Amino acid sequence: MDVNALITDATRVVSLPSTYLRLTEILNKPSHTAQEIAKLIEQDPGLSVRLLKIANSAAYGLSRKVDSISRAVTLLGNDPLRDLVLSTQVVDSFDGIPNDLVTMQDFWYHSIACAIGSKYLAQRAKIPDADSAFIAGLLHDIGQLVMFNALPEQSRQSLLMSIDDELNLEHEQCERQLIGFDHAELGAALAQKWNLPELLQEAIACHHQPEQAKNHPRLVAAVHIANILAVLAEIRSTNPEDAAPIHPAAWKTLGLNPVDTLGEAINYIRENVASLQSLLSGR
Repeated sequence: MDVNALITDATRVVSLPSTYLRLTEILNKPSHTAQEIAKLIEQDPGLSVRLLKIANSAAYGLSRKVDSISRAVTLLGNDPLRDLVLSTQVVDSFDGIPNDLVTMQDFWYHSIACAIGSKYLAQRAKIPDADSAFIAGLLHDIGQLVMFNALPEQSRQSLLMSIDDELNLEHEQCERQLIGFDHAELGAALAQKWNLPELLQEAIACHHQPEQAKNHPRLVAAVHIANILAVLAEIRSTNPEDAAPIHPAAWKTLGLNPVDTLGEAINYIRENVASLQSLLSGR
């Protein structure tokens, strides 16, 4: 199986939202104004309303109220605003990839839970790139959607392998054995194809193997841990043994104590995931 061929096929089905692409073009210009950015976003009233609701949600964690797109541009800054626009629109974009292995509602529930946990951990650890942790967590499993759609039978077999207690393998290990690569590699290739920031590419690529992160190890550690905490939140457990193991060095890399952090983070995810899922889906 060829990763590049799968990504080429996937980008024929799903594409980045036009508003996000246009916003990126504006931000890449040597000179641009806040008014120009606000005008672009305000052309889509539905996006504007959803963006403001998400920016003001408890899960997104802004310290000040955002009551207009112009204020969002001023308060958030360019990169966080771009990430928030992408977060707001990406759920709709992936509705174009059908699959028979997981419901989109369940997929996005986990992804949004990971996004909430990633930002919570990044803020608590005072990571400079903390604002990007939310979108990194949201997109960490996008390779799964491509894989489920393009390789349904192999994906089904890898899922079955991963729940076989005798094999004792994680899902991504089963994917590598059966297919030759895992969803993290596939998702990172899609992020690269879309020219998403390198930080997001690395977070997607290394969320199961945080020790491989070279440029943003603390942010990747936050996404890695949040991915596990999201699973625990879904099954209403605070026992780390009920989910895949967290890499031994991840908590140290992040600079947080799991005893002081794990339970609070899981509760925070549980409290916010349902409302944020509703906001992101526009339903």
